[in-house]
Amino acid sequence: MAMAVVERLDFDIPDETRAPDKTRVDVVKTEHGAVARLTLFPGWSWESCIQPVVGGSSCQSSHVGYVEQGELRVTADQSGEEQTFRAGQVYSLAPGHQAEVVGDSAFVAYEFEPQTAKKYALPVPTSQLERLQSLTIPIPSWALGVLAHIAVMAVYTRRLRRAALKSSDSSSRFRLPAGASWRGGTSRER
Repeated sequence: MAMAVVERLDFDIPDETRAPDKTRVDVVKTEHGAVARLTLFPGWSWESCIQPVVGGSSCQSSHVGYVEQGELRVTADQSGEEQTFRAGQVYSLAPGHQAEVVGDSAFVAYEFEPQTAKKYALPVPTSQLERLQSLTIPIPSWALGVLAHIAVMAVYTRRLRRAALKSSDSSSRFRLPAGASWRGGTSRER
């Protein structure tokens, strides 16, 4: 597949849009990675609008971008350093920070860090099943049958071993305890 020499994309026709509380993230995907337009509305803070979606105690994304309008105050976790970014400025942020919109106008910026543009404000799976599904490949139904058979055989083998250990017969031949069956379980359990 040939790489495009020139691409023209439009944030008004994004490939993807995310909209958590007081947030709009428009993503366009280029051949070199994603770019995002972040629109954060008055009253927005990472803690109140993004943390409920992604979890964690602070933003763990790296950011590189350009501010088109508004103001955003950012505080680094470790040093406590605080910076306010305004229209016309470029920002570069390491993971581990809090942020909030300053004033009564929306903050609009263009995010050029490809991984952040691609994943910012994406919900993180919360249940154990969702986490497991996101990490595993689908298992064919025939394989589930094989796994179920193996599990049943393991239970049956454990029962036979217990029965052998409890047996008071010291002869070299194995005998099932009274009431036990080769089909699994005891006659009382069926």
